[in-house]
Amino acid sequence: MAFYYISDLHLCHRSIARRRGFPAVREHDRTLLENLGRRGNPNDTIFLLGDLFAYDCDELLLEEMEGLGQHIVLIQGNHETQHWLHKASPTLLSQVFLDILEEAEIVDEDRVVRMCHRPRPDLYDEDEKAYLLYGHLHGQPPRREDWKALCDSPHALNVSAEVGAYTTGRWGLPGTLDEWIFFNEVWKSRTSERDNR
Repeated sequence: MAFYYISDLHLCHRSIARRRGFPAVREHDRTLLENLGRRGNPNDTIFLLGDLFAYDCDELLLEEMEGLGQHIVLIQGNHETQHWLHKASPTLLSQVFLDILEEAEIVDEDRVVRMCHRPRPDLYDEDEKAYLLYGHLHGQPPRREDWKALCDSPHALNVSAEVGAYTTGRWGLPGTLDEWIFFNEVWKSRTSERDNR
């Protein structure tokens, strides 16, 4: 059994699709769902760390997610709590998602992993050596001071779709913990190089 992680797919979001280089939102959504389904098997779990949809839920896309064949856990992001989650069919949600949580903690190959949508300094303790996975920022550096210190830690990992695509060139492809460690190293080093120019 393996664990995979990703956040901020933002399905059904026209401006995000354009910003990511897709000519149409439908092509964006299809590509991300195909890549989401490329990882894992029925024994594996994918953790979606929020903002699966933007404002409205497309139940046909949710039904397609149900057919992907993996266990999917949704960690609620701001778009879930403010927009689409309360509009979706509770029956369909229970068929698609193994669970829907505000935050989660698991052990992944003897490493403690905490998950949330926004960077949460209250969930992170540098001395514990636990990993904190978050999204929300997409590929942008944090602006809030309390987030800056947290996000500079090698144990705090941005699992936004942008960070993964920046390294792999594939939108919506979930990664393992080790892959996200590598993706973040690449993303942070290139962001640092760009800032120093």
